[in-house]
Amino acid sequence: MNITEIIKPITLLSGSHPDTAQTGQGCFMNVVAYLNGEAQITDQSDCVCYVMRPLLIFANDFMTSDERQQLVPFIERAMGSRTDDKEIITKRLAPVVAFANQQAKSANSAKYAANSAAEYAANSAAKYAAESAEYAAESAKYAAECATYAAKFAECAVSAVSAEYHSSTVSALLELFDEGLPLAPEWGVQIEARAQQFVKLTERS
Repeated sequence: MNITEIIKPITLLSGSHPDTAQTGQGCFMNVVAYLNGEAQITDQSDCVCYVMRPLLIFANDFMTSDERQQLVPFIERAMGSRTDDKEIITKRLAPVVAFANQQAKSANSAKYAANSAAEYAANSAAKYAAESAEYAAESAKYAAECATYAAKFAECAVSAVSAEYHSSTVSALLELFDEGLPLAPEWGVQIEARAQQFVKLTERS
């Protein structure tokens, strides 16, 4: 069963909410943690690809309430996306580097800081291809974090009233997730049951 269809009515919130299991309300990563059956609800679920996780957290808080709902279909794709496969992570890193460079171009008044972040992301991708899987994983993870920094620098540099910048960044993030996250697998009855329970919690709130 496609759990996106089950959880479609939920509303994602900005910020992390450790009481998600009681309220049925939380951010993207809180919902992932709940559906994954984790004892503690955080925004650092290990079941999510560490290349994509920092950007998913950034996107959740960057988007408006209405825009944030576009992330719901990516919840089940993010669950179980964690991998240590060098080839897969290298492929996933490509759109992250592209996003970092895009943000660097937008950050005119923060050019040095944003470009440095984008440059590190690109360098990390190159090192990733040459080093061991263990080193590469750490390098890729840090590169993803640098991409979020580039986006934050760009956000500060571009006027808050720049609708064009905001809209283009949202579009870029959605494209990045569509390219970088695997298609959702078939889920077992336990996760489907949690999804249905989560919707019930949401309806009570």
